[in-house]
Amino acid sequence: MKNETSVTYFYILPFSGEKGNKPLISTFFFLIYLVGVLINSSIITVIYLEVQLHKPMYLFICNLSIVDIFFTSVTIPKLLHRLLSENHFVSFSQCYAQLYFLSVVATGEQILLFIMAYDRYVAICLPLHYHRILNQRNCTLITIGIWAAAFLNALTYMILAMNMTLCNSNVIHQLFCDHKSLTKTTCTGTEMFFVVTDDV
Repeated sequence: MKNETSVTYFYILPFSGEKGNKPLISTFFFLIYLVGVLINSSIITVIYLEVQLHKPMYLFICNLSIVDIFFTSVTIPKLLHRLLSENHFVSFSQCYAQLYFLSVVATGEQILLFIMAYDRYVAICLPLHYHRILNQRNCTLITIGIWAAAFLNALTYMILAMNMTLCNSNVIHQLFCDHKSLTKTTCTGTEMFFVVTDDV
């Protein structure tokens, strides 16, 4: 991101409430994070250990659990650090790294949900061809394709985000760095970003 000022960081304000509430909020988010990671790790472990679950549908569910773990791991630990340390300053590189990985997991999740819907369509409408269409080789290629598309899509976001010019306030009123909050801090270079993200 080009910068018309000498500012080299963002100031993230996730909550505007009293400081006394921050330990309670931190505990709440930590418990959500812990439960999410434990449940998704359990799903992955059960699918891995149970041979009868080595089917396309469960492979995609396993990938969805991985996406969910990554999604929360990209946002919540940094949020907890921010709340407990009272350090709300985030460098541009940290913010862009978070934006990149958020874009990766968000894209991966959307493609996975589409593929899971297609899996059910084939199972219901073409049951005799199911094992030919979604065999192990095709499922492996689909999984690789999902993650490759997610990383390439996030790279496109990053290239466009880095071409925007920061000229408004560097304060982000959000729990984490995302594309909507970043565009509120910029004044030029957002046109193509909005076209690609299909945002208004």
